[in-house]
Amino acid sequence: MKIKSQYILRELGDTFIVVVDDPGSSANLSSVLSFNESAAWLWRQAAGSDFDEASLTASLCEEYDIEASYATSEVARIVAQWREYGLLEE
Repeated sequence: MKIKSQYILRELGDTFIVVVDDPGSSANLSSVLSFNESAAWLWRQAAGSDFDEASLTASLCEEYDIEASYATSEVARIVAQWREYGLLEE
C-alpha cells in the first residue's frame, strides 16, 4: 500500500497534521487528522514508498525500542485510521 501523493504531513508547533497538497483537489478534510510524534514518524517512513504493516512495525520497534506486540497493535490502529480517512492507495 502507499500513502496517496496529494496528502502531506505538516508540523505546527508540537502537533503534526495531514493536509492536501493540491489546490484543485476535491478531497474532503472536514475533520483535521492530527498525529503524535510516533505516528508522524511512521507517516514519514511510509511516505513515497510501498509499505506494509509488518515493515512499519519492525521500523517502529527499532526506532523506539518497544515490544513487537505493542508496536503491532499501534501500527494496525494507525493504518486503520489512515484507511478510514481515505489516505491510502491499496
